[in-house]
Amino acid sequence: KQKLIHYGVKRRIEIVPNGVTDRVFVKNLKPRTLEHNQTLRIVWHSRISAEKRIMPFLYALKNVNGKYLLDVYGNGGDFSKAQLYSKKHHLNVKFHGTVEFKKLSTAIDKAHLDVLVSYNFDTFGNTLIEADAHGVPVFFCDPDMEEIAAPGGYVKSNGADVKSMAEALKDLTAHPERIEKMSAAMLKHR
Repeated sequence: KQKLIHYGVKRRIEIVPNGVTDRVFVKNLKPRTLEHNQTLRIVWHSRISAEKRIMPFLYALKNVNGKYLLDVYGNGGDFSKAQLYSKKHHLNVKFHGTVEFKKLSTAIDKAHLDVLVSYNFDTFGNTLIEADAHGVPVFFCDPDMEEIAAPGGYVKSNGADVKSMAEALKDLTAHPERIEKMSAAMLKHR
């Protein structure tokens, strides 16, 4: 909404969320926790494409020394490229392809962090709404997504570049206790 106003839209603007069905909500969820010796489980469930920026995210992961596992769900034009890069650089990434929503929902429930790193592209990050429904903290780099994400429930890198994303991820792996605080904020917001 703020961006549309910034660019001169004068008509009345209403925000109508896509919403997530109540069936997705697991009742009585507890905040996620991540201990110093645990693997940070990250889930990607956006299109695997240039505009969603999977390759810059993988480049950032290459610079993260902490223990992580990225589960990638979905398909798109950069699927093969992302697989080849991950294999070549021995990244801890698993590609699952397109799956039914129930399986994806289970994967989100197991994650510590959800990711949406498109920049100046998404107007409404459905990925962020699904993470919110599951109480999973989110990682993004587009300041516009702050309008959607739960206050206190996300990590935003200082820029959209690979170095900024890597620094934010390294900081998170060095301070895993942040996951519980962010997850609690997401659960409160849901």
